Amino acid sequence: MRTWRTGVVELCGSRLSPNQKRANRSKENNKMITVKLNTDSIRDKMIVSELDKTPNSIFSTLGINPSGSMVSIDGRTLESHELDLTFEELHVKAGATTSLNSNVKADGGTN
Repeated sequence: MRTWRTGVVELCGSRLSPNQKRANRSKENNKMITVKLNTDSIRDKMIVSELDKTPNSIFSTLGINPSGSMVSIDGRTLESHELDLTFEELHVKAGATTSLNSNVKADGGTN
């Protein structure tokens, strides 16, 4: 199976006829999640085909270093050791859409 990026969505392609693809689409959707990624510089949306991926693997794929930033998934702040937990271990259900955020919080205070 080949994987390539077009626009903001990662697609997985194979050599199936359109009818076979339609028949398999409902099965595949049960194994995938949609990740809405928001950082200080990137707004991206990607389809993750394996629930065994981790937030760190998503960040490394896109060349993002989340150290020094607050990382949250669906509004819940993740601790550093939780970045290596799989989406399944983070209670993201197959077929769901989840929001993964990595933002540097700076107060912009004066000296």
